[in-house]
Amino acid sequence: MTASQLSPAYTRKHIEIRPKEVILLSHPSPLDHKRKRHAQTQKHQRDRMKAALEELANTLGSQGVGATGTRAEVVEMAVEYILGLQREIEGLRDRDRSESL
Repeated sequence: MTASQLSPAYTRKHIEIRPKEVILLSHPSPLDHKRKRHAQTQKHQRDRMKAALEELANTLGSQGVGATGTRAEVVEMAVEYILGLQREIEGLRDRDRSESL
């Protein structure tokens, strides 16, 4: 039976293994579906991470930190910036405590 004699629904569910006169068809396995879904999930996670790092870099850049560089550099700059903010907050709290006494 050739590919043209098969119903369209039947041919959509199968893949052609050899592009010669003899056509061998195989059913897609559940493992193929699982691999495809896993690959899609990983791509989605990579896209989310990329978008978040770009937003972080832009935010740090708008704060005068100059966030350009590798992903690791962006994260390191974010950590340094957050630690600096925490020190600033603690300093303001200490000042308020000493003024209220």
